[in-house]
Amino acid sequence: MIEIHDLEKTYTRAGESIVACKVDELRVAAGEQVAIVGPSGCGKTTLLHIVSGLLVPNRGRVLVDGEDLFALSERARDRFRAKRFGYVHQSFDLLAGFTALENVELAQYFASGRIDHARAREYLTRVGLEARMQHRPGELSIGQQQRVAIARALINAPRLLLADEPTGSQDPATAKQSLAMLRDLATEVGATMLLVTHDPASAAAMQRTISLPDLAGAAR
Repeated sequence: MIEIHDLEKTYTRAGESIVACKVDELRVAAGEQVAIVGPSGCGKTTLLHIVSGLLVPNRGRVLVDGEDLFALSERARDRFRAKRFGYVHQSFDLLAGFTALENVELAQYFASGRIDHARAREYLTRVGLEARMQHRPGELSIGQQQRVAIARALINAPRLLLADEPTGSQDPATAKQSLAMLRDLATEVGATMLLVTHDPASAAAMQRTISLPDLAGAAR
């Protein structure tokens, strides 16, 4: 599902080149659930942004679901991402002026131009928000906002699910429950899952854990 070769993303600051993310090689099989770990600043979120096509690397090759991501135009990458990816951001990035139901329905619209109201309601019900569908994000708890984000990320049965510290603001019990829900729904739709986390318990729950610094050859 994911193949990365000779990847590097750098920035220039005060005339100095700074490496934001470096991966010699990474392969993630279809349906696999993988945790990416490493110290702050090692490039974990940058890697997710590159895999999603939101950020263009300075060099390297990134194949997702057989597609050479950066051989596509920016517009084609946007379409590819909308149809095949789900993303759970650390801050959830829900639209404040829209209800929980509308946030999920918008994900459907961006992917296909169509909205399946019944399916959106079904997913919110499955994450335990049947009584909160008409509430806006500001009227929901952090845990409830995350559940909206989970439903939104999986409503289109994505081929790839990317999650950036999705349980970082939750207590351990709620985090465990939320991650289990995320993993179960990803398994059900057959999504490959790439999770960035600082939490050892979340990493341990995944099928495989990879240290990002090791991918850059730091351990060799």
